[in-house]
Amino acid sequence: MEQFLTIIGWIFLGIVSALALFGVALHISLNEFAKAKYTDIDRWNFISWLTSWGIPLMTFSRTDVEGLEKLSEEQVKTGVIYANHHSIFDVFALLTALKRRHSYISKIEISKVFFLNRGMQLIRCGFLDRSNPRAAVATVNNAVEIVKEGVLMVVFPEGTREVNAPLGKFKAGSFKIATKAKADIIPMTIYNSQLVGKRWPRPTTVKIKIHDPIAYEVYKNLDTPQIADMVERIVKQDLVMKQTSS
Repeated sequence: MEQFLTIIGWIFLGIVSALALFGVALHISLNEFAKAKYTDIDRWNFISWLTSWGIPLMTFSRTDVEGLEKLSEEQVKTGVIYANHHSIFDVFALLTALKRRHSYISKIEISKVFFLNRGMQLIRCGFLDRSNPRAAVATVNNAVEIVKEGVLMVVFPEGTREVNAPLGKFKAGSFKIATKAKADIIPMTIYNSQLVGKRWPRPTTVKIKIHDPIAYEVYKNLDTPQIADMVERIVKQDLVMKQTSS
């Protein structure tokens, strides 16, 4: 028994040491890519590479994407993705699955999460502080300029994670990014991400469906509440259908 406990102790120590070394290496890498000698594309490629192998390895999850071709630059020159939000794994799943350069609008609390905040800063994510209207406007305006450069922006219009509900109400204000940038809107449904943490270490497949983009010319005469209702119906219908069939 004593020998068995010793072996378990050494295994535990090995795992902790490996995680510590990984954390140090990650910290050094993130600081390195923050330097001015690297371009935004270099930073994006690093984060994309890191998540492509790291997230499936650590979470035992995989992504199944439908409609990935709809995000090609031939179909969408400038676009904003609007998706439901069940878990922090939504971001990890998208970083793993979407190979086109993109960024995120996140709540300000994420900017205080060690490692995650630095990685998101490298890919030009915006942190929205709803308690500070002036800062929130600046974040939105900065996101608009990023979209105009051809970088896709991912927005979770529910405003927070809806773990137990099928879908929260889409907030109209979040669609100002698309209207100001005169960009296409890409509705997206994410399914199963809330199960990754609950099922770990059992494997989980996160399903992602990319719906047909909505061109600016189609929605430009609508106000933001009307746009929000339209996109919510598209995302919610698919989410309910998948839940019913699962």
